[in-house]
Parts: sequence; C-alpha cells; structure tokens
Amino acid sequence: MVDDFVAEFVMPAVPTIAPTGFRRFKRGKIISGLVSFALFSVSLLLVLFAMNFLSQGVLMTYDPELSERHEEFKQLSGFDNVTTSGAGVDVCIVDTGIDMTHPDLKHIELAGWNDFVQSRAKPYDDEGHGTAMAGILVAKNLLPGIAPDVNLYIAKAITSSGSGTDSVIASAVDWCTDNGVDLISLSLGGQQGINLIFLSTDELEDAVNRAINQGIYVVQRGAMMAAIMTMVMYQALEVWRT
Repeated sequence: MVDDFVAEFVMPAVPTIAPTGFRRFKRGKIISGLVSFALFSVSLLLVLFAMNFLSQGVLMTYDPELSERHEEFKQLSGFDNVTTSGAGVDVCIVDTGIDMTHPDLKHIELAGWNDFVQSRAKPYDDEGHGTAMAGILVAKNLLPGIAPDVNLYIAKAITSSGSGTDSVIASAVDWCTDNGVDLISLSLGGQQGINLIFLSTDELEDAVNRAINQGIYVVQRGAMMAAIMTMVMYQALEVWRT
C-alpha cells in the first residue's frame, strides 16, 4: 500500500537525478524505502514490547530449623483462638497446583480446578509450592489452615521448574475472575511488562485489573526478589488494591 501510494503520488513529482555514470534512480524510491524501513522498525518494536515475561513462584523460607518449629507454632498463645473459618468465601490460588494426596489436604473438595500447563483433568502439583499455599488456608492435622471452610479454586499456571509466562498466568487469573471468586492469590513475582500511553504489553497486569474491576481482591507476595537469596524470608501479602 505504501509503495503504491509513493509510486502514484510521490515519484511523478520528483525529478530524476542527472546522469553520473551510475544507475539512474528516483528519489521517490528512497522515500518509499525509508517509509518501509520505518514500518518494519515499528513492527519489530511492538514484538519486543510484547515479549512474554517469566514469573517465578516465591521460594519458601530459608530457615534451616523450620521443620523443628511446628510444635512451637502450635504453642503460640493465640494459635487456637482464631475463629475465622472462611465459610462462604471463594478463593482462587494461581500457582503450581495442589497435591490432593497430602495428609493435611485429603479432606478437601475443590470448588474448581484448571490446568493451564498440561491440561490435565485431575489436580496435581509437580513442584510443591501451590500445595503449601493451599495448606495455609485449608490444612488440617499438624498445622491447621487459617480459613479451612473456604471454597477453593486451583489454577495451575506455574510449571515444575517454578516458572510461568505472563500469558499463561493471565489466562489463569481470567479463569478465576470468570468463576466469580472473592479473592485471587498470586504468590509469585517477575519482570514487569511495558506500558505506553497507547499500548499495554503487560498481560498479567491487565488480567489483574479486570479482576479488580469485578470487585475481586488480588493479593501477591510482598518480598523483594533481590533479597530472597540473601536472607531468611517468610511470606507476606501485598494487596494490589482494596
């Protein structure tokens, strides 16, 4: 289309360059070439801007004595006084999945499950992080969950290596939103996409905003990724918007 426009309107109006012993050419072709190059450059930038960034599941604490502290946790003065059950609340965890054979989770029945990694029909967890996040809510036995009666939805968007792409995670968030949940948990972190005035390339942020616009709480881990490898870290929550 650009070449046709230049050939019809630009080239006839541009005088040819005087013979110099070299092949004659028309200035209009130079203009056409520059326009084509500019369009190609813009297209390339759009592709680069829309790169699918990786997110990582947040690692668990590096406390080497954590396994020895279960009884200490149970003896905390307020541990048995928590009265919130979570009944009637729909929670969707976007993570590595859930291991339904775990001794502390055998009792639960999921309200919903979707595997965005391998499209398996039955719940599973090939990394473990998602199971731990679910346990914080609904576990029984050794360390009871803080909201054991929530209606739990699980969206597997993180692979066995602990990573996932923005597009996959965004699809998982949209699935949670479509199910009308009250809260979405994203215990992961990664590189921010690029947002311009006329262009948004952060699929995950867009999905989160769609959830928020539906009145859904979206929570995400609050630890800085740069500090994870250098300090003893415990999970925290950061509310995107309330």
